[in-house]
Parts: sequence; C-alpha cells; structure tokens
Amino acid sequence: MERSNLFWLSALSFSATYFGRGFLRILCVPIALFFLLTAREGRASSQAFLAKVLPHRPNWWHTFKHFYTFALVSSDRLLFLSGKSDRFNLDLVGDELIRSHSRKGKGCILLVSHLGSFDAMRVPAVERKYIRLRILIDKQHNPAAMQVFEQLNPQLAADMIDASVPPTTLALTLNEALSDGQMVGIMADRSGLGEPTHQLNFIDGQANFPTGPWMLSMTLKVPVFLCFAIYEGGNSYRIRFHQICDGEPVERKHRQDKLQENMQQYANVLEQYARAHPFNWFNFYDFWTDESTLNK
Repeated sequence: MERSNLFWLSALSFSATYFGRGFLRILCVPIALFFLLTAREGRASSQAFLAKVLPHRPNWWHTFKHFYTFALVSSDRLLFLSGKSDRFNLDLVGDELIRSHSRKGKGCILLVSHLGSFDAMRVPAVERKYIRLRILIDKQHNPAAMQVFEQLNPQLAADMIDASVPPTTLALTLNEALSDGQMVGIMADRSGLGEPTHQLNFIDGQANFPTGPWMLSMTLKVPVFLCFAIYEGGNSYRIRFHQICDGEPVERKHRQDKLQENMQQYANVLEQYARAHPFNWFNFYDFWTDESTLNK
C-alpha cells in the first residue's frame, strides 16, 4: 500500500500546498475507497489486525476508517515536511527526556514505528531545535516518495542517512552521527530483506522485530528513546516519548539477555499504543509470524 506512485504523491503535495488541509480531508475519501476496493492484501491485513484489537468483529466500515486514517496522516506528512506544523495541535508529553539528553551533547537513538505519524514526531526535535535528527531510511525503497520529499524539504532530505549503502559505509556514518551528539531516527517495527530479527510476543501472537537498532545502541553505548505521534482526529496529534535504555555498558555475557529484554519492552509499549489507537496502525501486511514456523 505504501508504494504509492508519483502521481498520487504529487497530487497530494499540490493539494496540500495550494488548497489546504480541508481539501485534503475530502480528497482522502476517494483515496481510501480506492484502496478498500483494490488493495486485497491490505484489506485482509487490516481486518486481521482489527480483529485482534477491537472488542467486536470488524466490518468494511472499520477497514475504510483504517485506510482513511492512513491516507489523512500521509497527507498531513506533506504539511509537516513543508514546515506548516502551526496548522496542527501537538500535545507533547515526555519531550523533556529529549531536551535533558540534548544538553549532555551526546548522541542517541530514537525508535519510531509505522504507528501514527513519524513526521509529527519530528517537530519537537527539528523545529524546536532540541537536537539534530538524522533519519535512517532506505532511499531505494520508495524513490517516488523521496523525489517529492526532496522537493518539499531539501534540508530534511540532506539529513537523511541512506540505509541502502554498503554496510561498512553505513556503520561509519551512523557512528559519526552518534559520536557527534546527533539523534538517529530508526523504524524499529520492520526488518529489511536479510536483516537479523528476533521473535517477540506481540498482540496475542509472535512477530519478528529487527535487532539492528538494539545492537547499535549496545555497541556505541548510546541510549534508546521511543516516540509515538498518534493522530486523534481533527488537527490533533498526541506525541509521547519514552526511554528504554540509558546506554550504559553491558557485560558481554549479559548482552543477549539485555537485548531480548529491551526489545520485548519496546514491543510491549508498541502493543499498548496499537491497542489503544488501532486505526493508527499502518502495517498493512501479514505482520505476525506464520503459525507453522513458531516451533522451528
């Protein structure tokens, strides 16, 4: 679903710039209907997820609402990228964690997910200049989106760290950014092709989560923070920060246990938000491990 083509992204970008958010809310209705009618895998994944978290069996209206929320949050992303965050009501809780850490002049890892708005989260760190935020992203995954984002916010595009570069180059870039006191934002709920994962308990099942961010934290001894920017309707986003680990050294013999403990804590917090705000869940694919593989 997220591999939207350049036409849709350009249309949303043009509408956000020239017609405002009211028009975008209307435009998102046919977009959501289009996905409801044509995205068979996304529709099935939406219903499977909603069946886990809603107190009743989901129907077509719940799936439409799910797609509509995704379309609206995606279009709001264009406004955030364009520097128009003043059009939104952003309720911040826990951002003193980031402010306090930034005064130490040390780097940190900020873990985000495909739940809510990643770009609403950027406002405290970037626009309020708490700490320089570098975003780790695979630029080859969705080149159409990258083209639009580079046009909207060249500075943000320049600060992105391309995850598709060779591993050695990527490791050096990440080490340099964190050593320079910067914050590296990483999506922690999906793994890339061939990326090491760990199986965790998550919403009445088990799912694979990438180990990379957690290994990076242990290796470079930097703290890990979480952020969730939840869309709450209208023009309101609620932004919450949490700290998982402080970056203190861990003895080699305890690293695996600590890694699993930190990752499960992250999955527990993610589950808490997913259950409380189900229509903000934007992983439209079979997120859970196939039952036949659980005991292998």
